[in-house]
Amino acid sequence: METKHIAVSASQRNAGKTMLAQGLVRYASAAGLVCGYVKLRRRASSSPVLHTGPGRPGSDTHRCFSRGASFTALAEYGSPDMLEKIVPEWLDRCDLVVWETNSAVEFLAPDVLVFLEMAGPEPGKNPELVLSADLVVEAPLSEEPGDVLCRLVLESAGFPGVRAVNAGLKCRLCTEEGPVLGSDVARLLNLIAASGGIGSGSRLAGIPYGRARTLLSRAEANLGARLVTRTRGGRGRGGSKLTLLAKRLVRDFEALEGALQETRRRVEEK
Repeated sequence: METKHIAVSASQRNAGKTMLAQGLVRYASAAGLVCGYVKLRRRASSSPVLHTGPGRPGSDTHRCFSRGASFTALAEYGSPDMLEKIVPEWLDRCDLVVWETNSAVEFLAPDVLVFLEMAGPEPGKNPELVLSADLVVEAPLSEEPGDVLCRLVLESAGFPGVRAVNAGLKCRLCTEEGPVLGSDVARLLNLIAASGGIGSGSRLAGIPYGRARTLLSRAEANLGARLVTRTRGGRGRGGSKLTLLAKRLVRDFEALEGALQETRRRVEEK
């Protein structure tokens, strides 16, 4: 797998760059990826310096190391062109490298740039990065990011099989009066047909009898016709059956739901 590089930048200090980096390292390493973390610190110094290893406890490099980073480094430099002299030798051994920087984004040309933007009366640093960022996140962060944001960053970097945004498709059959069949009513109707009663169907569906009657009554009111016929006593000892209309609507719903799920599968495979 080709190494992916993610740069984390911010409009102001204390936005939470390290916190975001920690979260990305934690999530990626838990997913089995070999992670590296590099903190770039610009100094008014003529000679660049690279400090490798976890560093002292409490440092940013140590925090990321404790979250699962296999390699960590602190690079101090005067100008971005100095970075070529101190690039860590272990970069190619990583699946993912998270860089914490503001001034060296152009030099890095990362696969994904995440920009933490803090609101305020004064314009922040590096406003041009907002326009070039792949993801702009509201800051300051109060805690490490959740799995959704971490997946979104890794998905943006092109890691296979990682998705944060999925196609949320809901299938419903409606009239002008409102919904008639959704997944809950269609399942209830199938269970009524299989068990021969609303009570037994609702038990199989795991919903109270009153809730089942409400679902059916609402659907029938919006449809203007019966979905279930009910008989009392007699030779067959009574029960409930689906009307021919109900059977047709269930078939239509299941066909539509199958088509939507196939569409969802194709979208998520892209």
